Amino acid sequence: MKSIFIFTIYVLFSLAGLTLIKMGGNSSGYTIKMLQFNVSIKTIAGLFFYGMSFLWYVFFISKMQISLVMPILTAINTCAVIAIGILVFGEKLNFGQLLGLGIIIVGVFLLGVFSK
Repeated sequence: MKSIFIFTIYVLFSLAGLTLIKMGGNSSGYTIKMLQFNVSIKTIAGLFFYGMSFLWYVFFISKMQISLVMPILTAINTCAVIAIGILVFGEKLNFGQLLGLGIIIVGVFLLGVFSK
């Protein structure tokens, strides 16, 4: 149960960080232009959250079986980022992307089933 809590915190920090970094890069107002990218308060907050997710990630993989945890963390985070892209940014997925997402989900399921 503790692992699920730590994993959830990792995913939430990662999603918040990525979302804020994207929003900050596209924002106007109080920004600093760097290398064709806007750095705003959202960008800085996003970097903070993403940095926190990295710390949780390091903690999580140091305590668990890396050959199982790493693919699962990556796959779930990828699926969550795709959901944020669709729900928050209005992005669309084509058939190939949906097929790839399905393959990721099946792969994570198989990892879980055959790791026991």
